[in-house]
Amino acid sequence: MEEIGTRQHRSNYIVGAKGTITMAKKIDNLFASMRMVLPEHRTELLKHNEERNLIKRPEVDDDDFGEMCFRIYDSTQYDYAITVKWFVPKKGELEMIEEAWGGSA
Repeated sequence: MEEIGTRQHRSNYIVGAKGTITMAKKIDNLFASMRMVLPEHRTELLKHNEERNLIKRPEVDDDDFGEMCFRIYDSTQYDYAITVKWFVPKKGELEMIEEAWGGSA
């Protein structure tokens, strides 16, 4: 950060480990230096980010399933909030995790 008068310029400067201020190179912060992204690139970036969150559904045995059902039932009977996560099919065997938090009203 460098002060010029009362204005501070931050966009092109990096503060080093010892408090030194140096000029940032575009290669150090590639995405911040991009001024325009083609629609095709934006689509591919969004698709890539979505695919990073996909996982394969784990196998749940009967004991674990019974425990989950008990926790849900118990939260409705004794009025405490829980977080429930479930899988949403997206691409073949890969799925995305959704979640909700709350309790009975």
